Amino acid sequence: MDTFVLNAITQELQQQICLAKINHISQPDEQSVILGLWQRGQELRLAISVDARYQYLFLTRQPAPNQVFNFGKFLQHHIKNAEIRAIQKPLLERIITFDLVKKDIDGQDLKFRLVLEIMGRYSNLILINQDTNKILDSLQHVTAVQSSYRRIAPGAEYVPPPLQEKEELLNIDQTRFQQILADYEQEAQTSASACLWKFLIQRIGGLSPLLAKEIEGAHLDTSAEARWQRLSELIRIVREGAYQPTLILEQGQQGKQKPLALSAIPLAEFPHGKTCDVKTPDSMNAAAEQYYTILVERQRYDTLKATLMQPLTARLAKARKKREHLLAQKQQIDQAEDYKRQGELITTNLYQLSKGMNSARVIDYYSEDQALIEIPLDPKFTPAQNAQRYFKRYSKLKQGSVMTEQRLAATEQELAYLEEVQFFVEDAQNFYDLQQLRAEMEAATPSKSKKKSVSKSEPAKPAQPFLRFVSSDGFDIYVGRSSRENDLLTQRTALPEDVWLHVHKAPGSHVLILNRERKTPVPDQTLREAASLAAYYSKLRRSGRVDVIYTSKKYVRKPKGSPPGLVIVQEFQTLRVIPQANLTAK
Repeated sequence: MDTFVLNAITQELQQQICLAKINHISQPDEQSVILGLWQRGQELRLAISVDARYQYLFLTRQPAPNQVFNFGKFLQHHIKNAEIRAIQKPLLERIITFDLVKKDIDGQDLKFRLVLEIMGRYSNLILINQDTNKILDSLQHVTAVQSSYRRIAPGAEYVPPPLQEKEELLNIDQTRFQQILADYEQEAQTSASACLWKFLIQRIGGLSPLLAKEIEGAHLDTSAEARWQRLSELIRIVREGAYQPTLILEQGQQGKQKPLALSAIPLAEFPHGKTCDVKTPDSMNAAAEQYYTILVERQRYDTLKATLMQPLTARLAKARKKREHLLAQKQQIDQAEDYKRQGELITTNLYQLSKGMNSARVIDYYSEDQALIEIPLDPKFTPAQNAQRYFKRYSKLKQGSVMTEQRLAATEQELAYLEEVQFFVEDAQNFYDLQQLRAEMEAATPSKSKKKSVSKSEPAKPAQPFLRFVSSDGFDIYVGRSSRENDLLTQRTALPEDVWLHVHKAPGSHVLILNRERKTPVPDQTLREAASLAAYYSKLRRSGRVDVIYTSKKYVRKPKGSPPGLVIVQEFQTLRVIPQANLTAK
């Protein structure tokens, strides 16, 4: 949030929440606070964040989570039921103060000041005693070792951030601006990396990169006069407080929107060359809420996705290495009969062998041509002892064959499950889907601690499981969205005559055509549409044509003790289709 967005929001807050009462305090996470306010018979919520990735302040009507951390508990104790008496902000600084008054048990006024400092990764929310100017507590503590200028900790005197030694925006006239441009041209002659918008930020206070680029106007008129006109218009808007909420969203895949810019000043430069949706909401608070709701959701999505993918990738690598080891072991076991045969051939030829020989050249009576073969011997042992060594190798390998086969089968099952979960995590469309997958992964790992973290809210139960579509012939088609949903779809929802589909030899969703009227066969068009869905909701989505298997549910069974989503298909047919999801969702 730049200072001009904060100016516009502060203007609106002064009109809407002055004299409002703080009746609830919660924290979505350790870097954010939501103040529940009661004003003129209606409930509002003021969202505040000092997260290093995004800092914001805006009014919202979204429900607040019933969650609070230590700082939130501290605020509840001190300012719950306090009244907001004043909201102030210097025009070109990103510091907002809320003057609060609360009655003590004797009816005396307790005066507090809540200070929001938005300064990138140094942002903070600080509660101060107005009478003493002493800090009561803050979201971020700053020690004297971390900053020699000011200490932010309980009991320390509050000192505002140091002023930046830049030119005052409102004092710049055309002559002074022309001199700044001339200074830049002089620097550009000696530095190939010189950049005008960065130079403007260094020289003029209050400018954000977004507005500095707007003044530079790389894709607009770049004359000195045109640049001055853009700067003078910015100065006029700030002086008059005539802010115009502007929100720019980029249209992404599958109708998703990516937030690109939030501004209190109309932007001509930024949308150049991009597929943008420029919105002008009724208020700056509404613009900020929409912008940061999308941004925070995306950040939470990316963070959780990375958190889930990291252990998945490690487990997959470990399982693949284990499979390689077991396959090598199985290959040795497959050679067990060779050891037995070599031991028997040595025993048959004991009369012509002696201790100290490195090999035995004997006739292989087990081969059709009875050719001469050479069997390695250990010269330290007698021929009979060498034969026994081969028999022992044979016995050891045969004894381990059953266990190796079982371990290999279990490892293959684990790999299939992990690859399927990895696909669902990669394909998850939103934060809620990832929450469901996290819960599934935690449930499938019973050895891990089941302690609940206060920072992780439990995902709500879905209104209905599965993606649901209707075929051209009117058949309902269900698609699983996770391994657990695949199990639920195939084991609990499907009836024997329903048609079950899955991409061939790749991770993906179970797909079910509901054939409740027992129409035999299901129309070919419906079958192909469902197969296209099975191909689309699989790891082979971006392939040209994909093989999809289909069969009646009665031929699909789940092995006892197998991981979620794993089934065995006794008989099936195959369709080759193009992955696509063109059906109408229910």
